[in-house]
Amino acid sequence: MWGNSLKLNGLESDKYSNALKRNIEVHSSKRMYSKLSLGCYCVPDQNADTLVDLIKDGSSVYAYQ
Repeated sequence: MWGNSLKLNGLESDKYSNALKRNIEVHSSKRMYSKLSLGCYCVPDQNADTLVDLIKDGSSVYAYQ
């Protein structure tokens, strides 16, 4: 219904080690009901499928603010 998405498994014990349990994922911005996120990586609709396909077999995702 919402397109391609990918659940993430956090590796850093002090930050995202519970990402899988919290259902943190990379997904299209179509899944956003509001402008707030609960930790997911929301990407533009036109890039979501490409990004998920690129990292689905194992990658490190580094996000900074």
